[in-house]
Amino acid sequence: MLLQREIDNIHFHLSISVKSAVSQTFRERRQSTVATSALSHQLRHVLLTDLIALALIFVVALLIGLVRNQLSAIPLEIPYQSKQARLTTASLSLPPIGPDQPNLSRQYITQTGLSTLLQKKHALLIDARPGLFHQAGHLPGALSLPRASFRESYFSLRAQLEEASRRRTPIVVYCQNVECEDSEMVADTLRHLGLNNVLVLREGFRAWEDANLLIEPKRR
Repeated sequence: MLLQREIDNIHFHLSISVKSAVSQTFRERRQSTVATSALSHQLRHVLLTDLIALALIFVVALLIGLVRNQLSAIPLEIPYQSKQARLTTASLSLPPIGPDQPNLSRQYITQTGLSTLLQKKHALLIDARPGLFHQAGHLPGALSLPRASFRESYFSLRAQLEEASRRRTPIVVYCQNVECEDSEMVADTLRHLGLNNVLVLREGFRAWEDANLLIEPKRR
């Protein structure tokens, strides 16, 4: 009888201990869930704040870029256009020089052929590179007509181009090297404006300089 009571007491205390342990575990899990939920909410708040900050930075940078582009001397077209498309657009309203139906076929000249023309003083040279390149060094007597600022330079050179057209003087356009496309684009545009005597020096300035041919200003 006494043994049975002891067993019952042990069973009672064990039941209480198990219930207490289960209750404690449940409370700990609930607290952990609450803490995890709070941390997740905090992370979402931080992420949202960062995304809003990035969006504001992007908008401000875009506005600054648009303003600087409009204030630039040569603003980029929006939407963006290729170099050829920008040159074509810039030349649409320019007054032509030659006939209404010019010869648009591409023609080229070699270094030897150009040297012969220069000796006879029978060529008008056009430098299609940017102005800074032209200032650093160019073929003898070459005039600067950069692809990037074609419209502005065209008006300043119109008289020389008209004279060359009237006298049927070959107009030779060159760029930096064979990879440079600016000479082709400038020459094509001049042909569209009515000049039929336009040639391209495909090798460009670099090959001319490498051949130790005359350039201006003279290099020491």
